[in-house]
Amino acid sequence: MAKSLSLADIEQKKQLIVDTAIHILENDGLDALTVRHLAKQAGVSRQTPFLYFRDKADLLDAVRIAAIRKLMHMTREAVSRSVNASRLEDLRIKGETYVRFALEYPELYRLITTALPHQDTMSEDVRQLLEEYSRMSIEPMQLSWEEGLLSLPPDRLNMVLWASMHGLIALRQEGHVPDDSTFDQLRSDLEFVLSRGFVPRPESAKDPWPAPDGE
Repeated sequence: MAKSLSLADIEQKKQLIVDTAIHILENDGLDALTVRHLAKQAGVSRQTPFLYFRDKADLLDAVRIAAIRKLMHMTREAVSRSVNASRLEDLRIKGETYVRFALEYPELYRLITTALPHQDTMSEDVRQLLEEYSRMSIEPMQLSWEEGLLSLPPDRLNMVLWASMHGLIALRQEGHVPDDSTFDQLRSDLEFVLSRGFVPRPESAKDPWPAPDGE
């Protein structure tokens, strides 16, 4: 690597390559992410990416890290906009943000989720970020569980919610729910059904849970 480059220059160049790779992924898909196309889009020589990344897998790892950080940033921003949110509202906001991220950045979402089954070969940086995001997601569940607000322990509830959201995202991405209003209604209905399933039923209640407000 050229000795004239400062650490700041190196980081800037790496960021340029990662940002360009993300742009190609989101606009043209993974198959379009070739070294030649990446170099051309970034305005660098074909050898430049190899000065900063060992191979394509190493580059994708950097993109994966950037994607997780983006998801975490979106989640924190969404939570910060909701003042004095309850535990369950906090949980809803985080789930909604997860779905929004997946729909706005489908290739980045796919890149993250396809890495999960291969945690034995996952880089330490990716592993640490995923663990940090998991802690962020599960925190309201843990606090709600400790306060007696949930009927499922956090680890099991987390899997139920993830399976539900991932299924919802897949239906949307595969074109089974193309209409925006239908999708929004489905997401709202799913949140309602799930909440009635994991929020404990009052012992004094003799009838089923009441219908949502306005019904």
